[in-house]
Amino acid sequence: MAKMILCTDENNGIGYQNTIPWYSSDDFQHFKTSTIDSIVVMGFNTWKSLPKRPLPSRLNVVLVSRPYTERNDTEYGKDCIFLPVDKLKDIIDNNPECIIIGGEWTYRQAKPYITEIIKSTVKGTYNCDTFFDIKKEFPEFLALYSKVLNDGTIVEYYTK
Repeated sequence: MAKMILCTDENNGIGYQNTIPWYSSDDFQHFKTSTIDSIVVMGFNTWKSLPKRPLPSRLNVVLVSRPYTERNDTEYGKDCIFLPVDKLKDIIDNNPECIIIGGEWTYRQAKPYITEIIKSTVKGTYNCDTFFDIKKEFPEFLALYSKVLNDGTIVEYYTK
């Protein structure tokens, strides 16, 4: 089944107006290392929030609620595909090593298929309008281990 990766502040905030309200180069590097050469699955708002699209060296699967016609299909090349949201289960069934990278709606839709979680927590609290508390959403998951990045970001690994 699938893996999920997310970063929150100390109040489980994950975003503000479809952006990440903090900057952690250590966590961005950790995210890159954790997802490189993988299939990453995201919602359309997460896609739109990326500073560089598609994420390089990954197959970007973007879930959309209606046909995506803003750009032609060849503009992003072979590294990006747009699929209807109702294909999420099929994507995970056919790509069990895929990584769900956000946002909140996509995390909730993928919840039945998640078996591993990588959660980073940045120091501090930020102005957020979107939250995701994995301890409430996934109470059956157990923490395996954690590590602290150079900037104090805590990375925890959970499994079902």
